[in-house]
Amino acid sequence: LTLDLKTSTPTVQRTGADGSPVNPATYTMTLFNTGGRASEVNPIVTLQNNIFKFDGTFTPQVSLILANGTTTSAPSGYANPSSGVSVLSFGSFVLPAGARLTVTFRATIEATAQNNVPYQANGVVT
Repeated sequence: LTLDLKTSTPTVQRTGADGSPVNPATYTMTLFNTGGRASEVNPIVTLQNNIFKFDGTFTPQVSLILANGTTTSAPSGYANPSSGVSVLSFGSFVLPAGARLTVTFRATIEATAQNNVPYQANGVVT
């Protein structure tokens, strides 16, 4: 299993001066299963603690693409993280052989975030 995490908003985007509201960040997590059927798959994404938080007001776009190219909905056991958390858990589920799960989600950014500072995010799968 391999987890890839990307953002389409790599820098803080403000609507005004420092301390003013910050536009949310958008992330795409892709989980690849290049092996056999995987059970109890639990992807975890860690955002900058108390600055970036899962935005529960935005419904994540979730797609499971099977080895034969068929696209289906989220696997049984998949769950969206709780709103407002910086450590995101997406449930525990089975990922079929050769499948990939893609989740696009949004994170709010606190007004205390600094401009031109690279905030790190990472993902792991257990």
